[in-house]
Amino acid sequence: MKIIKKLIQKIKNEINFRKSLHNFRKCRRKANQLHEQTGKRYHVVPGSNISFVVVDNSYVDLYNRQLPKAKRINIDTLLKMSYYSTAVKSCVR
Repeated sequence: MKIIKKLIQKIKNEINFRKSLHNFRKCRRKANQLHEQTGKRYHVVPGSNISFVVVDNSYVDLYNRQLPKAKRINIDTLLKMSYYSTAVKSCVR
């Protein structure tokens, strides 16, 4: 019985990993497309559970408006928490 439970858990973990990888690749493609269209720098940051969110530098301002002063972030923090960022050259802020 324990072997079956371990096998089921292993399969669930593999499915979640593949979903997460698929969502990351989709967000990375979207970030690259947006970068080509607008010229801005975009970042792929973690969302809830296995999802990701594509944001630009204006995200920091929107995010900081909703938080108290002690928990605010800056551009450097955004870069640290992002899993992928588009190219810097031809970047417009």
